[in-house]
Amino acid sequence: MEVFVERNQELLHHRIKNSLNTISSILGLQINSLDSSIEKDPKEILKNSKRRIETIAMNHDSLCNNLEMGRVEFKQYVKDLTDMINDSYGRNISVEIDSHNIFLSMDMMFFVGLIVGELFTNSIKYAFKNDMSSDQVIISFSKDNNRFLFVYHEYCDKKIDIKKILESQALGLRLVKLIVKQLDGTFEVAQDNGLIFTIEFHI
Repeated sequence: MEVFVERNQELLHHRIKNSLNTISSILGLQINSLDSSIEKDPKEILKNSKRRIETIAMNHDSLCNNLEMGRVEFKQYVKDLTDMINDSYGRNISVEIDSHNIFLSMDMMFFVGLIVGELFTNSIKYAFKNDMSSDQVIISFSKDNNRFLFVYHEYCDKKIDIKKILESQALGLRLVKLIVKQLDGTFEVAQDNGLIFTIEFHI
């Protein structure tokens, strides 16, 4: 029993340390991108930073609640995360999640959660500026052995330059691309009834 408690304490200590380092890194990126960022409103910059920290805090809460299992259910985690972001922006964007009852390790959920947070926030700010009953995001996540496929589809009529997205220096998309690179994965963007972000990685 003592060994189990010590192992859990070490796990919590490790996660807290990593989370604080991640917060520091994100704020550092935010500072470095201020001159070139398309986002100039200080209130919005602070709001985005607050949301990113809350995303990390959610991961820590999941860790505390699932110490014995050591894994988190993708669907419930993403639902809680998108609900939180909807509330923070006073919106009610419909989010459909299809994940085939997949559970992820804490570390993996941490990275995927950051990706979802950035993409969903971008959808609210740029794709769904006006409240429409048809506004919808569909997130699917599938697993085949050690291959994971994440697809984020925002349904909207707005035409967007995909090349511009891939070359964007906005912090949100830079974070997504950095995380995908860290996972040694691939990142693709397509347009079909809105934007489709496809991320594939292996573990």
